[in-house]
This record gives sequence, C-alpha cells and structure tokens, in this order.
Amino acid sequence: MRKTLLSYARNKKSILPPKKVKVQYPLMQSTVSPFVYAAGDLEISESESFSGPYVQSASRYFEIHGPKARFVPPSEFSYELPSTGIPEIAFAGRSNVGKSTLLACLLGRKSIVRTSKTPGCTGSVNYFSIGEGDALNNTATHDNGMKGYSKAAHDAYLVDLPGYGFAKVSKKDQRQWSNFLTDFLSKRGFLTLRRVLVLIDSRRGATTEDWKLMEILSESNVTFQLVLTKADTVSKPEQQARVMQMFDEFKKWKIRPTHLPFVHVVSSKAPYFGIDELRFSIAQAAGFKL
Repeated sequence: MRKTLLSYARNKKSILPPKKVKVQYPLMQSTVSPFVYAAGDLEISESESFSGPYVQSASRYFEIHGPKARFVPPSEFSYELPSTGIPEIAFAGRSNVGKSTLLACLLGRKSIVRTSKTPGCTGSVNYFSIGEGDALNNTATHDNGMKGYSKAAHDAYLVDLPGYGFAKVSKKDQRQWSNFLTDFLSKRGFLTLRRVLVLIDSRRGATTEDWKLMEILSESNVTFQLVLTKADTVSKPEQQARVMQMFDEFKKWKIRPTHLPFVHVVSSKAPYFGIDELRFSIAQAAGFKL
C-alpha cells in the first residue's frame, strides 16, 4: 500500500513531553548558540558549533541576497517542477506551523511570501530563488551558442511546501496535496533536494503526522532537520523538554539516520532569535560561498 501523509493522519494527538523528564543518558547538549541543540553523544566540530564567525558569514549572505530573493511563478517552469541541478532547501510542516512567516524572516522580505491568519493559505509549492541573478536567466548563452535557461543563474531555491493537517480545504484537496508532497520528497534526488526543514510548533510538539513525515523522509533517504518554531511562546525549560523528548522519540519510530543531529529553536517575531543560526545551516546545506 502506497504510503502518504493522509494514511498516517488517523491519530492526531500531539506527542507531549512528560511533566517530569527522566534522562537516563545525555539526550542533548548545547552548542555555542543557545538556540541550537545537538544529540548528547555527538562530537561537535568548530564548523558545526554555530560559533560567531560562521553564523555571521551566513547572516551577511542573507542580508545581501535575501532582499533580492525572487518568487518564481509556476508559469516560468511551464507549470512543472524545475529541472534538477540547483540546490533546493524545502520547508515542511503543519498548516499553522508558520512556514511562510519563517521564510519571510529568513529572507528579510515580508512582501515576497504570501502569509495569512488562516492556516493553510499556502496551497501550492512556492519556489524562491536566492543568490546571484534571477531564477530564469533567459539572456544566458550556453556553450552551444543557444540562449535560454541558465542553471548558474542563482545559488539555490528555498521551497515552501504545502502544509498538512488542519487546513480549511476539502478532503479531496488534502489528498492531492498529500500525494504530491510524498512524490516530491521521494523523487527530487539528493543532489537537488539538499535538505528538508521539518518545522514543529513549540507549543504543541511533534504530532503523529510530523513523525510519519519524518519516516517518509527517512525511507526516501532525504536529509532532514528539525526546527522548533514560535519558540517565543514557551519558556526555556519547555523548549529544552521538547528537544529532549524529540531526541528520545526517534528511538520509537522507524527513523533511519538521515536526520541531522541538530535541532534549531527559532522565533520569527519579536523578540527574534535563532534566525542567523538557521541561516547558517541552510548555507551549509546549499553550499553557499560565504
């Protein structure tokens, strides 16, 4: 039977941290940044420690290129997914987890991303090009003398995927989104889809749908990383409890080691925090020249 997110959506209860978290072994450790946690048994190198120079370089990249980022309308791809080759960093999560708000914050361009107070307003795959040039450089000249699309026109795509969960849409539309999302995640190829950021609401924790999405990513050998959003709405001890619980829950699900052992904690609204560290992770995954 073909696995989709909808087939996993029967039990929608959040996996909440217990009132008392009993740690049998070091589940997590802090990095240099207070907004990034790592698995407890991980040896962290300097380049992975989210120390000042590395994060600052990534922040400068986004400050320069973020405001120039461009939404690429589907018509420019002939209403198909773009050709593989340019690195893609995808954002996945429930309909009300704040994907569009986070993406706008990362880019520093609120006007580029469609956001709404209604969960699930982003009902399609939205591509945003970042880096030198436009997403489609029709003036580029190739080695054969022909003009047309240049894969070197920009550095990467940031991809806002359709939300899943309680979006106010029909079951038919939810089924179509689920099927498409499953196909997208499994068929883009690791050279193109460099990483999927799985966004988890800090207030609710990971749901069954979130864990099943991670199983699909794992089975498809897609590298993914967890990001706790809306972290300004919970206390520091609650943030840490969420992170510890998620590290512990990995043992209970069929998750292969395709997830990165770092969990980001971010706030896309005042007081903003964790954004530059996440920019650094994106820059690493996409191979930006910092």
